[in-house]
Order: sequence, then C-alpha cells, then structure tokens
Amino acid sequence: PELDRKVAVKLVRPSVLASEKESSARERLMREAQTMAQLSHPNVVAVHDVGEVDGQVFLAMDYIEGETLLRWCRRGPSLQWRPWPEILEMFIQAGRGLAAAHRSGIVHRDFKPENVLVDADGRARVLDFGLAASRRRPLEGPLVDSLSSTSSGAGSSSSTHSLRDSRITPEGMLTGTPAYMSPEQHLGHETDAQSDQFSFCVALHEGLYRVRPFLGRTLKEFRAAVLRNKIVDPPSETKVPTWVRRAILRGLSIHVEDRFPSMDALLAALDPAPRRARRRRWVAAGVGAVIVAGALGYREYLVRDYQRQLAAAAEVDHCADVGEPIEAIWGPQPRAQVRAALIGTKLAYAGDVAKRVEQRFDEFAGEWSAMRIEACRATRVDGTQSEELLDLRMACLDRRATSFAALVEVLSAADGTVVENAIQAASNLPRLGTCADTSGLLARVAPPEDEADVREVEAVRRELTEASARNDAGRHGEALERTDAALVPARRLDYRPLLGESMLLRGEILDSLGEYERAADSLREAYWHALASRDDRVSSRAASLLVHVEGERGVPEQALRWSRHAEAIIDRLAADGATIVGEWRAGLANHVAGVYARTGKYDEALDGYLHALDGMIAARGRRDLPVAGIYNNIGNLLVRRGQSARAIEHFHAALEIYEAALGAQHPLVAVALSNLGDAYRAERALAEAKEYTRRAATIFEATLSPDHPNLGTVYNNLCEIEYMAGELESAEARCRQALAIIERALGETSIYTAYPRTALGEVLLARGQPAEARDALQPALALRGGEGVSPEERGRTRLALARAQWELGGRAEQRAALEMAQEAYRELVQGGVGAREHREQAATWLEERGGAVDAAAAAGGDGAHATAPAAEDARRSPAG
Repeated sequence: PELDRKVAVKLVRPSVLASEKESSARERLMREAQTMAQLSHPNVVAVHDVGEVDGQVFLAMDYIEGETLLRWCRRGPSLQWRPWPEILEMFIQAGRGLAAAHRSGIVHRDFKPENVLVDADGRARVLDFGLAASRRRPLEGPLVDSLSSTSSGAGSSSSTHSLRDSRITPEGMLTGTPAYMSPEQHLGHETDAQSDQFSFCVALHEGLYRVRPFLGRTLKEFRAAVLRNKIVDPPSETKVPTWVRRAILRGLSIHVEDRFPSMDALLAALDPAPRRARRRRWVAAGVGAVIVAGALGYREYLVRDYQRQLAAAAEVDHCADVGEPIEAIWGPQPRAQVRAALIGTKLAYAGDVAKRVEQRFDEFAGEWSAMRIEACRATRVDGTQSEELLDLRMACLDRRATSFAALVEVLSAADGTVVENAIQAASNLPRLGTCADTSGLLARVAPPEDEADVREVEAVRRELTEASARNDAGRHGEALERTDAALVPARRLDYRPLLGESMLLRGEILDSLGEYERAADSLREAYWHALASRDDRVSSRAASLLVHVEGERGVPEQALRWSRHAEAIIDRLAADGATIVGEWRAGLANHVAGVYARTGKYDEALDGYLHALDGMIAARGRRDLPVAGIYNNIGNLLVRRGQSARAIEHFHAALEIYEAALGAQHPLVAVALSNLGDAYRAERALAEAKEYTRRAATIFEATLSPDHPNLGTVYNNLCEIEYMAGELESAEARCRQALAIIERALGETSIYTAYPRTALGEVLLARGQPAEARDALQPALALRGGEGVSPEERGRTRLALARAQWELGGRAEQRAALEMAQEAYRELVQGGVGAREHREQAATWLEERGGAVDAAAAAGGDGAHATAPAAEDARRSPAG
C-alpha cells in the first residue's frame, strides 16, 4: 500500500492443493512463487509478493490491461487474423519470457495462449507460472478416456476444472488445456522445459494456421493423435514459409531428445531477422568468398572469415546478429565441400552419412547461435548477467566454434576412415550446455600471468583441437603426431593445466590405438598435472579413462582404485553445480562394469551397466550413440552368462539406435546385426541367426575391403551357424574363407585366427576328417595357451583336438586324448554359464569313452564362483 502500486491479486483455492498433502503443496507453491518473484523480464508478468491470509495462499502480481494472445491474433469483430509475421513476432516475445524462466530453473507446465497477455504497448507477457506448478500433479497423471473425470487448468483462473469445464466447439472438438499438453504429460511422465517447448509450438501452430496440430472428437482420439504424432496438414492457402513450419514440427517431436535443445534454440530458428541478414550477406559475398577461399586455402579462409564476422558482430548495437559468425564455419560453401568430400569416397553408405552429418551440424550451428544471442541478451537487454560472465560465456562458445571448424576441415578432405567415423565425430562435438554452466565458468583455471605465455597457450590449444578432431574422425596416427608436436611448446611453457589437457588427449588417442601401456602413462601424468592445477574436469576424465585402460591391461585392482579417484572428483564437481556430471557418472559406471565383466564378476558388471544405461539416457537421450554402446555391452555380458534371450532384447535396442543414427548400411549396423546373429545362434534359433548374420555380411561386403577382419569374423559366424544346421560342406567353405581373410589382415599368428581354426576343426570332425581337423586345431590351441584367453575358448579348442586325436591314435594316444578332454572339461567349468553347451558335450563324450569327469570341477556348476578372467568376446570385432 505504501508504494501505491496497482497489482492483481490471485487467491489459490484449496482444491488446487488437494492433489498432494496440503502442507507440502503450499510450501512448494510458495517456494516456486518466490523464485518467480526474483525473475525480472519484460515478457513475464512480475510476481511481487506471495503469502498466506487465514490459511489461503495469495499471489500479488503486475496488473496488466490487455487481452489474451489468441484474441490479439484476431483484429476485431470480423475475426480477421493478423498477418503471419506479426503473429510470429508476438509469439517470439512470449517465447523469450518462457526462455528466461527456464534459465532460472522454472518450468511453466501449462503454457497456452490464455496464459499470455498482450498489453496496450503491444508487449507479450507470460503469466501463471506459479499456478502451473501447483497444478503439476493432476497434469502428470495419465489422462483417462472420460471427458468428465480428468482435471486440468483452464484460462487464468486460480482453480482447476474438470474437462467438462473445458471449451468444446460446436463440432465437438476438445479445446481445453489438454490440447496443449506434451506426450510426456499425457503419459504421466516427468515434465521439463522441453514440455513447455512442445506446448509453445502447439499454440504457435494454432496462431499461424488457425488450427491446432492435433485433433480429436474425444479425449481418447485426441490423445492418440498426440502420441502418434499425427499432425494436421497446413491450410492450402497459408502464406507461412516452410522454414517456420520445419521449426514448429521439430518442436512438436514426440521424443524429447528430437526437439530443440532449448527455447533459445527454437526462437533462433524462428527469428526472421538473422535469416534476412544472412541472405543479404551471402548473396553479396558469395562470388568473392569462393575466390578468397581459393587464394588463401580452405582452412585459412574459415579462420579469417570467422574472425572478420566476429569483429563485425561486435559493432552491432543489438544482439540479433551475434550468432551469425557461425556461418563462416558452416555456411553454403563449407556445407557443399563436406558433402562433396563424403560422397566422393563412393562408399555405399556415404550419402546417408552426409545427410546425418549435415543435420547434426545444422543443430550445432543453430544452438551455438541461439546461445550466443541469449548470452548477449542476458547482459545487454535483460540485465540479468554480469559483463564478466558474458565474456566467459562468449569465450567458451568461441572455443566450441574452433572445435567445430576443425571437424569441418577434416570432413572436407574425407576418406573411407573419416566417412566411417563422421557421424560419431559429429555427435562428439563439445557440449554447448557447458557454456551456460555458470559455476563451471567461474571456477575456470586462471590463465598464465604473462601475455606472451597466454598467446602461446592458446596456440597450443588450437593445435590440440585440430588433433582431437582427427582422433574423433578415426585418423589416430595423425592425431598422435599433432599432439606430440604440441607437447614440445607445452612442456617448455610448463603451464600445468595445459600439460594436463595435452596428456589427456594423448591418452585418449593411444587408447583408440589399443596401446594401453602408453595410454596409462599419459593418463597418469594428465591426472597429476590437473590435480595440481585444480582442474577437476581434466582430472576426473583422466581417472575415469584410466579405469578402462587399466582394465584392458589386466590390472583390475588398479582400475577400481582409479574409479574411486574419479568418483570423488565428480562428486566435487556435482557439489559445485557442474551440469556435465550426469554423463560423466554414466561413462565411469560403464568403465567399472567392464572391469567387473573381465574378472568374471557378472552380477556386479550387469548392475554397473544398467546404472550406466539409465544415466546415459538421462544425460543424452534414449537414441544417442553412447546409449547403443551400453546396450551392446549388456547384450555381450548376457550372452556370456548364458542369457541369450535377454541379450537379444538389448541387441535389438542397440540396432534400432544405430540404424536411426547411422543409416541402414553403416558398418556399425553390421556389427549390431552380427551380435544379434550370435545371440540367436546361442538360442538355437538358426533361421533368425542366419538372417541377421547374412545381413551383416552383405553390409560388410559392400562397405569394407575384401581383407577386412570384420568380414572374416562374420563369415566365421556363418560357418558356425551352418555347422549347427548340418550344412557341413557350406560350413567348411565359410570357415576356410574366414581364416584366409583374417590371416591376410592380421597375420597367421594372430590370436583371432584361432576362431576360424577351431570352427573348421569341428566341421572337419563332423565330416569324418580327423587328420585335417587336427592340423587346424593344433595351432589354434597353441595360440590360445597364453594369458588373456577365456577358459571357455581354450577348453572348446582343447576338447575338439582331444576328439581328433582319439579318432587317429592307438591305445596310448587315446589315453592321452582322454586326459586332454578332462583338462578341457575343467576349463569349460571355469568358463561359467556361457560354456554350458560345450561343457555338457565334454561330459557326455568322456562318459561314452569311460573317462572320468572331475567331480570337484563338476561341483562348480555354472562357474558362479569362477575367478579366471573373462576376456572380451573377440569374435564380435577383431578390428577393435
């Protein structure tokens, strides 16, 4: 009263709070309203006070004289609608209000045109955030099919209403709040800012096209349309451009991870101002750019034009153009060069790769521009962010742009290796969300004091960025050379944060090359440098990767010790508010599970993989490539445990992700198909096993060289399927073909030749050729006699050789064959449940020939307590 301010007061009726315990509901409403009171944004109705009078919650907010957004879209009594550009601009204003709330951690959960007021000055203002939160629980429950029994908020009233109170058109179409709800709200799942994005796009569709995207005469029909993503076609007479519709359709994606990463990214895609500016600039500069690129060289052109546009953007008074410099890196010419290079390799799947890389690069460029605009507006327009934080965010985004440019350059000179790794490399682009992580940015490691040293450090970091792009693209040798060259000035500078970054990258590259001893040395040095300089992000990544590398080296105790280091540092990062920790926790859990799997602790391994799967899905979405990798790990583990039926489910999940992300002809899809074939073979579903394995072979034949070891692996798998089906002649030919390929690719003494040699020996025994079988099996057993080979594999080869020697020898040789079979049986018991079939075969063979089965070994059952190492199933991919 003392301020003489005219406010609107909303009283929250008790029925609003009845969906949960009244005291907790009231506390939550008060808490969220207090958060809203701290938010000041020109497109949000300000909350001035929240409190209680006689047990009733009230909110005091700005009094706005105006009309709802949908009423504003109509010009007057004739209900003539405004032109689409005016409507779009007003929705963008409302979207900025939503985006500002999201940045403060507030989700609306009930965005609709009735919750947006347009004031007398033509400014959109979003309201009812606090009340949306109070209605959260009724909205989160699954909607029932009866129109009269489902609760939802309506209009700007502070009470909730049943759908009986929602508006119904004369034709019977449902038009209440559920019409704006996201699929996850209809399903009763947790809602977040992405749900607001969906609701915003429903409302925008209605504003631009005068019809909502989803229709249904009943709630059941309407809900089905939403969950099936059955979107109506736009009116034939519409003047709304296709680029606007594309943005709306993406925001309406049924899967959260397919929508825009933030409201800011959606608004950047909808904003016509940068689009007009880009069109003018590229028309004017297109011919000159080609000449400049030819004269300077492609990389120099990218860097100089990027810097030129950054400088130009800095001179503009407003923020609309600050996202445009990314066009220098991913504009028409770079796009054309990348596409031409990828398709120019003539690989069968290159077109699919080019399409998916372009899509990922478009998303990255759009999100980068949106974040740069948002960072600028937060300081220059909204006044909610300091100059220091603006500089830090811009510097972070500039580093991300440098990484992007490096990868574009590599892909612009693509070969077969780059094509195979291009989509994964694009997916591995640095996460832009960390550039909005205030706590992480403020906790940065201080640069050197000397300006000359600062410039040298930045130069080394640019070289490391180039090396990292090559490593991601599969050019590991080039990456290592560049990293080692960058280490020379890094060691001279003796700036420990830089040494930590350099040695971390070196360790990652050596891990990719399978040089685990050298990788471990580099990662340990990276860890100590980072720890000394308090760089928790580098030290945690080094410790986490050391878990994997030490596990590969066969020192599980050290691996698990490093996991405790990594976990402690990640906990500290989480306490400081770092946003990336969810993904890092999932990666660490995946590495730890791999260590347990190698040491035969299958229960612990499965728990770890499932924990990693949940964490990675939460961090990166259900359809991301790292998620597929964890599904594969779980499948492989279940096969070893003798649970092939469960493994099939996980291999199918991995295959679905790989096909969606990589295209149907990518070599990684073939690996997933081969894994499925293996699992079906273990279930003796031979028709399915042959189908999936042949599909894998077809892809490998079209995409790999004739001597690629993966092709040999899939032929060996076909050999084993045909052997089990009694197709012995075909099986023998397949085994010999597999052996020849792997010998040419990896050498006659490679451990991987033991797989086709063993399979060939078994086929020859079945064909009554024990001498030829012995010749195949003896070198296979010699190869499997060393360390790192699973008892199951060694026992299988030893049993087949014993059978061959029994068929060929006299009494003394047969006695030796029995002893060899008994040793094989003991090894197969150590192999656990995955060796059950061969163990039972060994027991039967011994009993039929009067040989004793080791009672102590037999008591071991399925080897639940076996302690022998369980090596990775190398049949899946000898090429690594």
